[in-house]
Amino acid sequence: MRKPLPKLMAIADPSEQDEHFLDHIELALGAGVRLIQFRAKHLTARQQWNLGREVAALCAAFGALLLVNDRCDVAIAVDADGMHLPAHGLPVYVARRTQADWAVGVSCHSVADVLQAGEDGADYVTLSPIFESASKPGYGPALGLNVLRAAAAESPIPIYALGGMNPAHATESLKAGAYGIAVMSGVFSGEIDSNVQKLLGALHV
Repeated sequence: MRKPLPKLMAIADPSEQDEHFLDHIELALGAGVRLIQFRAKHLTARQQWNLGREVAALCAAFGALLLVNDRCDVAIAVDADGMHLPAHGLPVYVARRTQADWAVGVSCHSVADVLQAGEDGADYVTLSPIFESASKPGYGPALGLNVLRAAAAESPIPIYALGGMNPAHATESLKAGAYGIAVMSGVFSGEIDSNVQKLLGALHV
């Protein structure tokens, strides 16, 4: 049986961090993160594989789950636990056909997107941007808690709130019906250990 998904998803993108990328992931895992989404769209498949193997080794050492963003080949090559598909990316059934036991998620930006992902057989979705966020440009204004609440009321699968997440926003998102939160800068900017502990506290885990 597949492990339950942790409520805190840390999105690890080397383009958003410095040469200490792997050190930062290790710090986050040491602080209690148990779900990493590896997103490296600016790298070639070979570069993603090389770096992803190291991320996978760190996740394995801490008993954490690893999702690879948008690359079936890389996810297979690093023995990931699943895939995260971008909006308008590969259909869920393609990823599921590749590895039947994978956790497969989809990036969503509306209630309709969430419902479609559920119908397509996704295991979870991220919904963004819930709050204003510098790391989620290009998706228009923040959706807000009312959209999250509406999506959660209808969604058959867990929703991770993404965009502008901090401990206070995490608490608000859970109250609005989110299963958990997905975070990038909120984990990897500043004091990583403190960031993670505060977010986990807000999630009551």
